[in-house]
Amino acid sequence: MAATAYADTEVEYYKAVDGIPVPFERLERALEKQGSGPFFNGIKYSLVDAAYAPFLQRYVFLDRVRQLGQIEKFPRVKSWCGALLGRASTHSFPPDEFELMYRSNLKRRNKWISQFIAPERAAAE
Repeated sequence: MAATAYADTEVEYYKAVDGIPVPFERLERALEKQGSGPFFNGIKYSLVDAAYAPFLQRYVFLDRVRQLGQIEKFPRVKSWCGALLGRASTHSFPPDEFELMYRSNLKRRNKWISQFIAPERAAAE
């Protein structure tokens, strides 16, 4: 996903988007073997969940900037992502604040996707 966020050109961006299904497919198969969820090891939150949560969170952030349309093809990954992002321990501080910082970082790096990030509104608005 980092390749998507930090692509310098539209061509590089779409090449990176085209690569997203590869790890998602692997995760989908692994989740299928693991059972019913909501977490990787079923009802128990594990180190696997903690390790993947930041990547899935950033996918969601990028999808909100410019729709990637990939996670919808993998229902188990999508459900797992929802469970992880819905868990308070996934977030070190308020999710909305973290997403704003992530967007600000993308904008500051001036990568191709940054053109789709709306300017932050003033607090008085």
